[in-house]
Amino acid sequence: FAAFCVSLKSKPFVLLAGISGTGKTRLVELLAHQFGVHEYTIAVRPDWSDSTDLLGYRDLQGHFRPGPLLEILREANAHPDLPYFICLDEMNLARVEHYFAEFLSIIEKRNRQHGKVVTPPVLAEFTEAPWSKVYVSDNVFFIGTVNMDETTHPFSRKVLDRANVFEFNHVNLSYHAGPGAEPVASEPLDWHPLRPVFCRLPEFYDQAPALFEQTIASLEQVNAILEPGYFQVGYRVRDEVCLFLLHAREAGLEYDLSFDMQLQSKILPRVQGSSNTTRQVLVGLWNWTTGVTVSEDDPDLVAKVAEPPEDARYPRTARKIGVMLRRFEEEGYTSYWM
Repeated sequence: FAAFCVSLKSKPFVLLAGISGTGKTRLVELLAHQFGVHEYTIAVRPDWSDSTDLLGYRDLQGHFRPGPLLEILREANAHPDLPYFICLDEMNLARVEHYFAEFLSIIEKRNRQHGKVVTPPVLAEFTEAPWSKVYVSDNVFFIGTVNMDETTHPFSRKVLDRANVFEFNHVNLSYHAGPGAEPVASEPLDWHPLRPVFCRLPEFYDQAPALFEQTIASLEQVNAILEPGYFQVGYRVRDEVCLFLLHAREAGLEYDLSFDMQLQSKILPRVQGSSNTTRQVLVGLWNWTTGVTVSEDDPDLVAKVAEPPEDARYPRTARKIGVMLRRFEEEGYTSYWM
């Protein structure tokens, strides 16, 4: 829960990925309930090819018909003291780059004004009041649920660079919310710590320069491993990883655990393909995250990388790499998505 909240504070766009029926949408409902509000769920349709279903359109008489997301944003602008958790359910049933492009761009244009993080108007070229002034305020959080099967679309790096990914593939079928289950907090939690404070590294570098230098040095080592496959990250990912680690430290999370989460969330989703270079990159990353060297030519490679050693520095990432390498050996292709 703490890591999820840290992600929302660092960037108000999170993807919940995993097999169907694991409670991804339910998690958004529970999150909103913890903060004493209701979530807003928008079911994505496979025929969406642009943003009109979210933002609105002009009818044949020339009247503007606002979309559900624009109406929610307007309400959020009018109530800055309440959080708005917007769940885009089955987000990749349509191509995210087609219907969500404006928001991906607007979120990147966030800046600090009068101590708050704000964006330009969503409909920048629209002049009709009151919709012309609607923007993404700092009390709005986008959460997309994602399934990967034959009916869905993959994510481009443009989308992955702008989101944190949480994976839900491990299911405990013996669990049920019986009489002994922990109750949800009876008193709503204070949501204000989720408000973003910074956007880009120069704004918060002085907060923890040693932390950021350590992180940047590690990212440079990771980039050197990623470069042969052209999977390397840029300044946006650098800034977002550093901001996540700053907020994680404030939340009491250990550095290695936090960086492990970011490797799994921001780095591994970029790696996919069927070439030997993809395999080489994955083996290099496994060696780096565990501190153990295995050879690409080892006939027992899959067995050796199935489980990271107990003293692995980044075991979550290493374990996922093991799954990706096994899939590569079995199918000749691999990706982060199951």
